[in-house]
Amino acid sequence: MEKKHGMLFLLVLMLNVAAVLIGLWFYSAQLLSSSLLLWLFIPDCPLYVFLCILMLLGKIKSETLNLIIAASTLKYGLWTILVLFFYGTYYFSPADILMYSIFMLGHIGMAAQGFLLLPKETPKAAIFLLLAWFLLNDFADYALGAHPSVPIAHVRQIALFTLALSFSIAVLLPLLQKGAHSKHVQSLRSMLF
Repeated sequence: MEKKHGMLFLLVLMLNVAAVLIGLWFYSAQLLSSSLLLWLFIPDCPLYVFLCILMLLGKIKSETLNLIIAASTLKYGLWTILVLFFYGTYYFSPADILMYSIFMLGHIGMAAQGFLLLPKETPKAAIFLLLAWFLLNDFADYALGAHPSVPIAHVRQIALFTLALSFSIAVLLPLLQKGAHSKHVQSLRSMLF
């Protein structure tokens, strides 16, 4: 029996579509000036939000792929929130304050969505695959230059933070999953999805 989705679900889908379009606009100049080989690694946030749309619509059946999508959505949502917060003077100039304030709110929603979409359980092999995917992305970002605009003077710090975030999510995944499937969070999940 197919689940009927309500207006809240449709709102989540529409917000996701808007986020993908805004994200692709944001990354368009970087994509056009980069090698096609890096395109998979440049628009992290819009890519994972797009894949969340496919997950929500039931188009992705692989449990491992669902894990990678949900955990990556959580990672890049958190990454953006924290980088914007800690380097606010770089991002929140008078000319850009509105745009980055909207980005901050959107990425809070993105991180929450990734958390809510985490599967209940994951085989250990899938966690290692997730970590390998995270590390490949981190390598592309900081060794090949696929990362978004960040303060040049702090690239090394941000790269180390990114690695720490990758390992933290992989190591803490069982706890995150337990939290995502707790009774209180489960009621929110059923309301939205």
